[in-house]
Amino acid sequence: KQWYQRRVAITAGTTHNNKPLEIFCKDCNRAICTLCAVTQHKTHETKEVADAVAALKAKVDALKPQISMSLYSLRQALTRVKTAMREVNVDAQVASRKVSGMVEVCVSAVREKERELTGELEKKEKSTDCDSALIPLL
Repeated sequence: KQWYQRRVAITAGTTHNNKPLEIFCKDCNRAICTLCAVTQHKTHETKEVADAVAALKAKVDALKPQISMSLYSLRQALTRVKTAMREVNVDAQVASRKVSGMVEVCVSAVREKERELTGELEKKEKSTDCDSALIPLL
């Protein structure tokens, strides 16, 4: 059974005031019994439940193409987002490798400068040691 046929069957089996819910009140958007239709809902716009279900089915059927197109568009957009996310992840990995490479270059340059400066200091220390050794001879 279609969903709307099941809904009619469920509504048809429901009662109020020991009467079946055969009328649909459009103002209140609910199924009502015939007693309520002529008392509490007498000024409201009503129709038979089966007619209300048929009208609702027609509205849903009319919306199906729009929903299908929207769903198709959403799926395409989701595919584009997933593709963009993969590209961003790849770009982030590339950027991370470049940063690591640049850090290694900088660290190597600093270590080279450290060796250079340490070498100069050692030369000066040796030179100072030689000068200290010559001072007593003078």
